[in-house]
Amino acid sequence: MAKNEQIKANALDQSQISQLLSHLDHWQLQQVDNASRLVKKYRCTQFADAMLLANQIANMAQLENHHPRLTIQSQWVQVVWWSESCQGLTEMDFIMAARCDELAERNVG
Repeated sequence: MAKNEQIKANALDQSQISQLLSHLDHWQLQQVDNASRLVKKYRCTQFADAMLLANQIANMAQLENHHPRLTIQSQWVQVVWWSESCQGLTEMDFIMAARCDELAERNVG
């Protein structure tokens, strides 16, 4: 099993989720159907910037074969991470959330 597949396969418990969440900036936990999800909204200066950020996140996700739910509305991009394979959060979801923050920092400021 490849490292990314192994990271995706194991659902985290609440203690692990709390610990990893403390390392992320302004990400929130959302409960949907008894499963935790990571959620964050990024504000951009204009719609084109929101589209640029969403496309960069999509490209990163495609490279890792781990895809979020992206919602683009006017100057906002909302990103939601969770792993359907285990119906919860995995280490990979937290890695991808941190990478989203890095992309946003470079492009949104």
